[in-house]
Order: sequence, then structure tokens, then C-alpha cells
Amino acid sequence: MLEEIRAELLELRDDNYLAFNKKTNPELYNSLGVRIPEQRRIAKRIIKTDFWRFLDEEPKNYYEEIMIEGIVIASAPMSTMERFDYLANFVPKIHDWATCDCVAASFKIRESERDQYWDFIMRYRKSEAEFEGRFMLVMILDHFIMAEYWARIIEILEDLPSKAHYVEMAAAWLISVMMVKNRDATLTYLEGDNNLSDFVQNKAISKCCDSLRVNIEDKMRLKKLRRVK
Repeated sequence: MLEEIRAELLELRDDNYLAFNKKTNPELYNSLGVRIPEQRRIAKRIIKTDFWRFLDEEPKNYYEEIMIEGIVIASAPMSTMERFDYLANFVPKIHDWATCDCVAASFKIRESERDQYWDFIMRYRKSEAEFEGRFMLVMILDHFIMAEYWARIIEILEDLPSKAHYVEMAAAWLISVMMVKNRDATLTYLEGDNNLSDFVQNKAISKCCDSLRVNIEDKMRLKKLRRVK
């Protein structure tokens, strides 16, 4: 099956899109320039067939093959424990922000499973691998910004696993989503004596100020919290 998928991806390659994508995703490697909607279409078709066969076939060499693998893992009908087994093998394959973010957004987590997913992503709580840390944070912002996890999220922000660029960018993005979901608590956190790096604090404020879901008064209040070296 992998050879068939690879042949299809080669037919869909788009050099112009590849050139554009490299500008926004510097870590992109061995890519054919296949657009995300096409990748999702292929993943959806695989899920309707023998997706186990596709997941078990290696090596997946192209960026698009790895992206499709992640989407299938996130979306295919399987038990939670089976999904976690595949996901544990997949996460170390993530080497760019787009794969991380697209795969994280592809999960549909049932309320009854939420704590299990939280426990799973906490295996990356102390990881110094840049995209393992980012995967944890993006999963949180996509699926866990709710009252029962709030204190735990703050604890993670106070002790980020890495100072790597894409980890800190994800932390700033997470805070901007928290601002939309719980304005008062997020303002209190940013105004307080937090342990965020200057980069995360300032980038989070910038993202909040760019958001159409944050009002003008709050943006003015946030701008006063920027740290100047």
C-alpha cells in the first residue's frame, strides 16, 4: 500500500507550492509539495480501507507520508491503547511545526478518554526534544483548555521542558488561546510574578494583540506587560 500512496503523491507534487511551503516551514525536509487538503483526502481514503497495513509499512521517507501517517493515527477507528502505541512511535518522527500542529488538530477526543490522553502527552512533560515538547503544548491548546486542567497547564508553563524556539512559540500560542477562553485568569497570570521567559511573555502578548477575539481595552492593558530588556 505504501508504494501505491507514494506513487499517488509523486503525481500530486507541486514545485511552486513546495517553494512557498519552504518559506513558512524552514524545517521542511524531503517534501514533494503536496497540499494539505490532498494529504487529508488520501488519509481519509486509507482509513476506509486496511489502514493497519499502511501504518505498519516502513520506511515512510517523504514528509507527506509521515503527515498522512499521523492523520491516520489520529483519526482511524481503533482502541485508545492501540492509538497510543502507534502515537508513541510516531511522535519522534515529528521534525517540523506543520506536522506537529496538523496531527494534533486531527484528534477527536471523547470526554471519557480525556484524562487518558492527558496522561499520554505528559510523557513529554520533561522531554528536551523540541517537537515532543511542542506536540504536548499544541495538544493542550487544542483539547485541554478547560477549568479542570487549568492549574496543571499553568504548572507546565511555569516549567517548560525546553527553551527551544518552537516550544516557546507554542507556549505563547497556548497563552493567547487561554486569553480567549478565560480572560480573567490569563490576565492575572500574565500580570503576576510568573516564570515565563521574556520571549514567551512578549510573544504571547503579541499574539493576543493580533487576535480579533481580544478587545481593545485588554490589548492596551496587555501591552503594558511587555518586558523590555
